[in-house]
Amino acid sequence: MRYLMVSVCLFVMSNFCYSQTIGVEPVETEPVVVKSTEAESVEAKPAEVKPVTDPLQDNIAKLIDKNPSVRRTAASNLGTLRNPASIPHLIKLLKDEDTFVRLAAIDSLGILRAKEASPELKNIFETEKSAQVRQGIAVAFGYIGDTSAVPVLIKGLKDPHDGTKFACAQTLGLMHSREAVQPLIEELKNPVMKRSALSALSLIGDTTASAAVRELFNDEDINIRIEAIRVAGALRDKESIATLNAFLKDKNNTVVVTSAESLANMEDNAGLAIAKKLVSDSDRTVRYRAINTLGLVGGRDCLSILKALKDDSSGVVERAIGMINSRFPEEKKSVPAKKSK
Repeated sequence: MRYLMVSVCLFVMSNFCYSQTIGVEPVETEPVVVKSTEAESVEAKPAEVKPVTDPLQDNIAKLIDKNPSVRRTAASNLGTLRNPASIPHLIKLLKDEDTFVRLAAIDSLGILRAKEASPELKNIFETEKSAQVRQGIAVAFGYIGDTSAVPVLIKGLKDPHDGTKFACAQTLGLMHSREAVQPLIEELKNPVMKRSALSALSLIGDTTASAAVRELFNDEDINIRIEAIRVAGALRDKESIATLNAFLKDKNNTVVVTSAESLANMEDNAGLAIAKKLVSDSDRTVRYRAINTLGLVGGRDCLSILKALKDDSSGVVERAIGMINSRFPEEKKSVPAKKSK
């Protein structure tokens, strides 16, 4: 009986559950779409490769640009590149209507030591109205080193523009032009040109200028006196020794130490003791010339003085030590041979 009732209950429950499903429509669900991010949906593009340009050809092309600033920059860049292939293009640029473009071309031709530009540069120098251009050409010849320009540069010593005159004198000195010695001696009478002429004569090293240099020992300008004293030493003018010795007692330290250095250039150590006292002077010129004097005529006892100096950013101390060591090589101590047992 109990089993019969259980069976009836199970039958009723199953019919009830079945009735709940009859007539119920299935719910349609949309498929879940996983959206990708924008970054993921866009395909990665390869990096854009810029075409490689040739700096030489790129700057040569810019020499004909309408903008003078672009032409000027290109001309300067060609000097920096130092490629001789740019020389013909820079020579053409010497006729540019813009002064600063021409200046840039001149500078670069100088840097390139472009001797083939000399004829054009000489012609321009003699006809150019711009003082800056004339000065630039004089400087460029100092780099080019073409002695065919000497006559033009000698004429330039009379240029109305001071900067051009100074540049001509300097370049004549750098060229060691004997032809320019007499014209430069004449310029020693020109107050504006004295210092530049002295410097150039020092570079040339022709002793025929010695007498004219000595005449400036008592110039009213202290700087001219000092430069004349220096040049006398550079020319190894023995006739100036007595006067230089007298200058060792001057009140001006620059006069004193320059005299000591000039004497040292002639292997005279009369100013050595004074130079030892001035190696630590607050004036850099005085200090360096004193150090150089020790290098020229000092003995090994001067090495300790030089090594005690801290500031040697210019290398002047190292050079002085090198000069002393070359004259007085350090004796190598012999090592006694070991006795055989």
